[in-house]
Amino acid sequence: MCKVCKSNCNDYKSNCKVCKTYKSSECRCKIENDLLAQFARHSMWTATVINDYLVDAQGPTRDNTKSAILSLYKTSRDTSNAIKKYTKIHICHKMIEAINHHFDAAAACLGLLNSGNTVALTNAINKFINQTDELATVFSSLNPRVLTWQSQKNMWVEHSNYVLEIATLVNSKKYIEANNVTDIYLNQMNDMAIMIADGLAESYYYTGNC
Repeated sequence: MCKVCKSNCNDYKSNCKVCKTYKSSECRCKIENDLLAQFARHSMWTATVINDYLVDAQGPTRDNTKSAILSLYKTSRDTSNAIKKYTKIHICHKMIEAINHHFDAAAACLGLLNSGNTVALTNAINKFINQTDELATVFSSLNPRVLTWQSQKNMWVEHSNYVLEIATLVNSKKYIEANNVTDIYLNQMNDMAIMIADGLAESYYYTGNC
């Protein structure tokens, strides 16, 4: 069944014969599923790192925290691998760099939450938010017409603000509130995956590949 017009077109290898949209194509469904899976891992390891890192003074040095951090960084390469068939390889390389820079900037914020140095923390937060320019540039390049730079900028700023809010709440031991924001954060990550899948699949489809 076509995901868009709900007709029984029974054609998953090309566009729907009824509404003529690429969104029902087999590769569109695969891109979305792959991105949803990778962004879910991104979300899970982000929440794990925040909780492990801030649990107490020894949090950053614990083995489980170090392992979670390694797993989080691995998601950047896994996300790139999930879409490399559908875009140019240099974009995939830039995506890995951009997501890793995102993690680096987030880590700097985490490390300063309990420092008492409000100036350094403010600077780290500003750098974390400003780094979304790099993310917006990379993800927009997948399909600039659909994934406009501003839409990607807004998406990643919202995402980054959720990360900061979760970390602040966990650091204040407001765990119920942190869990509530984490649920919103997870839903936003799903929306991000679907948006990116739409743009990437359209670009891939109209080049005659999908």
